[in-house]
Amino acid sequence: MAGLNASLYSQGKEGWRTRSDQEDMGVLIDDLSTMGTKEPYRMFTSRAEYRLLLREDNADLRLTEKARELGLIDDVRWARFNEKIENMETERQRLKSTWVNPNSAGIDELNKLLKTPMAREASGEDLLRRPEISYSQLTQLDAFAPALEDQQAAEQVEIQVKYDGYIKRQQEEIEKSLRHEHTKLPADLD
Repeated sequence: MAGLNASLYSQGKEGWRTRSDQEDMGVLIDDLSTMGTKEPYRMFTSRAEYRLLLREDNADLRLTEKARELGLIDDVRWARFNEKIENMETERQRLKSTWVNPNSAGIDELNKLLKTPMAREASGEDLLRRPEISYSQLTQLDAFAPALEDQQAAEQVEIQVKYDGYIKRQQEEIEKSLRHEHTKLPADLD
C-alpha cells in the first residue's frame, strides 16, 4: 500500500486508501488506525467485518478494476479478466434460462443427485442452489452441459449462485455503512 501510494505521489496523483469492504489490507489499516494496538497485531479473516465478500477466490473480482485504474494491470491481464467476467455472466444467464421438468429427458440422473424425484420445473440456477448439487455435477447432465472451461470462473458461478442471498445481504450492509460513513456530526452535539 505504501509503495503504491509513493508511486502515485511521485506521479502527482492522488493516493489510494482501500476500504474494509474491499480487501483484508483495508481491514488491517482500518483496525490499526481506529483501534490501535498494544500487542502484535494478528489479522484473522474470521474477524473481518465483511468476511463473506473478502475471500481469496474473488480478490481479482474485487480489485482488478481498481488496479487497472491505478495503472497496475497490463492489457493482457485486463483482457483475461474481462473474458472471465463475461464467461461468468453468460453462464449465470444460461443456468437461469435452462429449465427441466419431471418429464424431461435424462431426469433419472438428476433425481439420483437430488435423492428424491423432482416434483416441479426448475432452472439450472434453482438446482445449483441446492446443497446436494455441485456445478460440476449439474453440468454433467445433458440439459446443462457443457461446463465452463475456466475452472476459476466456474467456481465463482457456483459460489455466487449458492450464496446469493447472503452476498446480497452483506452488500446491502456495506452500502448502508458507506451512506453513513461521511455523515458529519454537529459541532455542538453533546
